[in-house]
Amino acid sequence: MADTTYTPQEILNRVYDPTNNRLNTNAGYVLTAESTGSLNPVDATTYYFGSLFSLGANGTAATRRLYIPVSGTIKACTLYFNNGVVGSNETSTASIRLNNTTDSTISAAVTNDSATTFFSNSALSIAVVAGDYIEIKWVAPTWVTNPTSVRIAANLYIQA
Repeated sequence: MADTTYTPQEILNRVYDPTNNRLNTNAGYVLTAESTGSLNPVDATTYYFGSLFSLGANGTAATRRLYIPVSGTIKACTLYFNNGVVGSNETSTASIRLNNTTDSTISAAVTNDSATTFFSNSALSIAVVAGDYIEIKWVAPTWVTNPTSVRIAANLYIQA
């Protein structure tokens, strides 16, 4: 596939069909889940984030719901950690949690041992329908040195 540079308007037009005022069902779309609130994660604790990003991640499921606007299949997810103070290199797992019932692993090799860490999975196939919701679930490890001031973001590509 050739490397092509598109303007923001060209990208928008690939996802949104302004003539018919609807999403372009051939293109799919991207949802962003963010935890902009700084987190000081605790050992062996589960965190959830999605929408309500200004509230940050928390330990209660189904409180950071990111609703699916158009039915399709989640095909890929990128996950980014910004670690204000880095931790040791123990691994943890991050997953997409669908309707607070089903987890699909993004990565089981998540680490927080550098200022920024990036993980992705382009082999996903998670069927979703409009009205479903997802959250990103992160199960923190037991660190020797805990990271602090952690911010997390994920982008999910959904093929409509």
